[in-house]
Amino acid sequence: MPHADLHTADPDYFRAAGIPLLRGRPFAATDRFGSGRVVIINQMLADRLFPNEDPIGKRVAWTGDVLRFTPISGDWRTIVGVAGNVHDGGLDAPPSPIMYMPFAQEIAIGGTLVIRADSNVAALTDAATRLVHRVAPTTPIERVMTVSQMKDQSVAPRRLNAALVSAFGMLAVVIAAVGIAGVLAFSVSARTNEIGIRMSLGADRGRVQRMILGEGATLLAGGLALGMVGAFFATRALQGLLFNVTPHDPTTFVIVAGMMAAVGIMACWVPALRASRIDPVIAMRAT
Repeated sequence: MPHADLHTADPDYFRAAGIPLLRGRPFAATDRFGSGRVVIINQMLADRLFPNEDPIGKRVAWTGDVLRFTPISGDWRTIVGVAGNVHDGGLDAPPSPIMYMPFAQEIAIGGTLVIRADSNVAALTDAATRLVHRVAPTTPIERVMTVSQMKDQSVAPRRLNAALVSAFGMLAVVIAAVGIAGVLAFSVSARTNEIGIRMSLGADRGRVQRMILGEGATLLAGGLALGMVGAFFATRALQGLLFNVTPHDPTTFVIVAGMMAAVGIMACWVPALRASRIDPVIAMRAT
């Protein structure tokens, strides 16, 4: 059974809320009691009810026994517009099918006032509250927030989780860099005599650096390959922290792999530079 959320709106609601009207017309001042009942549906509901069809001019109606306990009638309503989808349940929740009905054609049980301003939006809170109380002195007013504040409140728990995951990720990068540098430094110290002999036989500093960097690059390439495979399968667990980004976003994979490669090369460079500065005479004497 198709279903949709019920919203009521006046003619200026879509412009004030920044919801695009994709097809048809907005509500008009003539859409009142006694005139033909009209609705605007969002794109998701249009795709479900009328796939591959133009929904403008089609008719829809509310059905079910629950109508007996509501002021909503089961009359047929003509679709006059299609609005864009909105994430009312939060940025991480998929959009819901919505049917908008004219505020002037339905009995209002509750409501929300949407105000659009070009600048200094937060400063309008007191003025808007006084204006509402001037019209309806006993009306309670709750949750006066800007759209930015509502968005921040919606993503605050996910943002905290993302910050914690990022902090652990940065700590893992530091540990990995220290580990690579430590392994290569130990390798250089254990091969001091070998490196001294190589340099005494004609190996220059550049060749020694390339040798140590090559060993580090082998470790780095193996780690990146394993990390990419592990990340590909682990991203599903982080899907709830992603907004408008697919779990297997190729751009993210390429950027992170490049960053890890740069960190790994820098970690390899210090031991390689140390190895190239070994004095072959001192190394030969130690032998």
